[in-house]
Amino acid sequence: MSNTIYLSVAAIFYTLMVLILFFQKRKVSTVENKIFSQLIVIMFFSLVTEVSLVLIKKDMTFFPFVFALKLYLALLLYWLSTFSKYVYMITHRKQSENNNKLYQTISSFAFVVNISLTLAITVLPIYFYDDGSNRYSYGPSVDIMFVTSILYSVLISFLTIKNIKKISRKERFPIFLLLFMMLVSSAIQNMNRSVLLVNFVFAFITVLTYHTLENPDVQMMEELYENKKLIEKSSEDTSNFLFRMTQDIKRPIKELINASSEIISSDDIEIVKEDAKLINNKAKELDYLVND
Repeated sequence: MSNTIYLSVAAIFYTLMVLILFFQKRKVSTVENKIFSQLIVIMFFSLVTEVSLVLIKKDMTFFPFVFALKLYLALLLYWLSTFSKYVYMITHRKQSENNNKLYQTISSFAFVVNISLTLAITVLPIYFYDDGSNRYSYGPSVDIMFVTSILYSVLISFLTIKNIKKISRKERFPIFLLLFMMLVSSAIQNMNRSVLLVNFVFAFITVLTYHTLENPDVQMMEELYENKKLIEKSSEDTSNFLFRMTQDIKRPIKELINASSEIISSDDIEIVKEDAKLINNKAKELDYLVND
């Protein structure tokens, strides 16, 4: 079990770095961010548990070792379950956007499945092989993890292929890479069961997924919102100005129309002169309004 300890230790450091960056940075509360927060936390504890297993030098039947191993198996399943939930939500983004009920339903279903599998792993026996150079575990408890991993892989593949057009290229990449790396690591572990690559693969995919998240800068969004309010206020002021201008122009225009109508219908030169003066004054008034 110690053959790949250095990969796991390295994974702890870069997973911790991403975990700190993720939770320090202000971000939009999206479904993807909620699920990723679960992924990264599960991954970190899974890596710590794996390294602890390797560092325990006591007999493999020692109770703390057995407990830690079963916890490790459960965390692997929790990670796969959470990643499957992530794939489901991004392939059903239209339904999941602002749909907290769907998210809660999927989360509740995943919780029930995970608790059931954890109980099975806890209750079923686990056996150990140790010839001094190679150490690994086997038995019903481990078999549950392998079978469930296959089922989750099939589910992830089905969701991705069926909804391939609904997800972006950068989101597809970690999914397909996960399936490929799981296949390769399974083949390697079949040849040498003491080699543990699963956690390293999951950690690598977790970090890769972090870079596919849509995380608009919150400060920029706040600035855009402030600009939006300013634009709306400016638009409202413009509308009010145009309304006032319209009302101010309507009255002199109406008087111009009345005066010109009197000129057309009247033969009295005095009335014509008075109306002409009125037209001249109103024209000056309109010219003043426009210039103002």
